[in-house]
Amino acid sequence: MATAAQRKAFAGKLGQISIDFVNLEEATLRESLELLLELRDALAGHLTGSEFDQFRVAEQQKALDAIIADYEEQARAMANGAAKKSYKLGGQSVIDPLKAAKVKVSFFRPSKAQVEVLAQFSADLIGGVSDDMRTKINRSIRMNALGGNSSLDAMKEITDIMFGPGKLPTPKTKRPVKGVAYEAERILRTETNRAYSMASFDQQEKLAQDVPGLQKQWIATADSRTRISHLVAHGQIVDVDEPFRLNGSELMFPLDPSGPPEQTINCRCRSITVIPEIGPLETPLDKDIEDERAERGKVKPRKVKLPKEGDIREGLVNVAKADRLDKQSIKWRDSLTNEQKKIVREWSGAGYKNIRFNIINGQIGERERDFLAALDKAPSVSGTVWRGAEVFVGDYERAIGTTIEWDGPSSATLNASTAGDFGDTIFEINAAGKNGKYISAGSTYFGRGEGLEEWELIFKPKSRFRVLGVQYDQTFGGEFGRDTRTVIQLEEV
Repeated sequence: MATAAQRKAFAGKLGQISIDFVNLEEATLRESLELLLELRDALAGHLTGSEFDQFRVAEQQKALDAIIADYEEQARAMANGAAKKSYKLGGQSVIDPLKAAKVKVSFFRPSKAQVEVLAQFSADLIGGVSDDMRTKINRSIRMNALGGNSSLDAMKEITDIMFGPGKLPTPKTKRPVKGVAYEAERILRTETNRAYSMASFDQQEKLAQDVPGLQKQWIATADSRTRISHLVAHGQIVDVDEPFRLNGSELMFPLDPSGPPEQTINCRCRSITVIPEIGPLETPLDKDIEDERAERGKVKPRKVKLPKEGDIREGLVNVAKADRLDKQSIKWRDSLTNEQKKIVREWSGAGYKNIRFNIINGQIGERERDFLAALDKAPSVSGTVWRGAEVFVGDYERAIGTTIEWDGPSSATLNASTAGDFGDTIFEINAAGKNGKYISAGSTYFGRGEGLEEWELIFKPKSRFRVLGVQYDQTFGGEFGRDTRTVIQLEEV
């Protein structure tokens, strides 16, 4: 068995490496924000210092593309370097504590090619964010020029695209939570932590060949942003060749790329090595984790209740409720102008993405005004409705007991089966008869039957909900078969 001095040396070195990694992560996120702020200043300098009208759009876009390309080159280099440094620290988190404790074992040295592939992947993800930003900025330039707006109007819109609405952030203030800046932060946080965890696991696998009984221990972060399933996993100890188990998911290490996104994106957990002769370590986080678990436990998720079989028509929809709302919806549809009918039908088809994008980004033209006016007149829905989507479940886990807001118009349905066609995550929403507007009769799919009817409603922009709970592995589905889904329970406020 190890001496007290060895255990202290092991824990001390492990703690120092953890601090070094946190500092690296914070420095990387700070640099990312600084690069975006510099890009914003460069774009503003060009736009406000040149002619801005619809006849120079191509010229403007070419110049802005060059400025964005320069940013992308710097951002890729930053992401590449951060991934390599993270991988090195992850390996040291296994090696250096054992050296400090004078435990003699052999270590694994990864190939340069292996590290380079990991770093390049992180850089490519950042490149993808840059491409998406370029597309949105070019669209904004075109729309503002065609609309006769000034370069200042265009720059405000571009700033919102990059950082979200509100006060412009600085590296010393609270980080942005929207826009391109958030996407870049999410990728960098995820991939630097993934590189660290992969390196730790690589070393643990090699070490296990020489150390019988080698194990690993899950360490969570003790704050309100941590997923509840990760708080529960804190302290879990398994053999190195066995997975950690988190609420139905199996991960060989935190941010394991084979794990589901809702258990890996933005994860800040780590895995530490448990040497038989040293044993498990208590961490300074243990008490904070227990406190956070207790705080989360104050909000109890309610059980999901699907409609009874007697209420089912082509899936899981209440017949009486649907028929009553359909009658109201037909009267509403017939009261609309031709322009309003057209934009509602467009939403129910392939046009919803453009409409939603414009409304979220404040690009409100005549068409968007027609759409919002039509929603205002539509009948409101109360009771249980459903929405299928692809979301980061962890964001909702962290928000249990709080109120969240959906920025743009968001579709839902009376039909639980239909919701299941639109994503692996299902929202069970207790609508309050306020912002959920039933537009079924105006939809392209109205009266289709045979599984094509959608019974659609739309929650208006800025609709607010209290997050009641998150339930995994719920049996869900309809006439096309049942499977298991994650269900997020919301209550309209």
